[in-house]
Amino acid sequence: MANITIKIPHNKTQEEAISCVKNLLDNVKEKYSKEITNLKEEWDSHECTFSFKTKGYELSGTLIVGKMEVILDAKVPWALTFFKSKIERRIREEAQHCLI
Repeated sequence: MANITIKIPHNKTQEEAISCVKNLLDNVKEKYSKEITNLKEEWDSHECTFSFKTKGYELSGTLIVGKMEVILDAKVPWALTFFKSKIERRIREEAQHCLI
């Protein structure tokens, strides 16, 4: 497994950012429902632990919604690290629509 860490700044209150991230996760579930299975997310205040499967690979990690940024720390299989820049770009694009 390899780690991918992505930090996305935001200009919202922490509560607004949490709501935005939750809505974003709901949209991702719907948009990629055919590619993502066994999605689990558990929120504890401003932190979310998640896991899911896609294309036979298991991914897991945490989302921390801070006062000025969202930090995604994910554990991904080594085979997916070749797509790290594409994964990061897609996550940033999706997140920036609601966080900025």
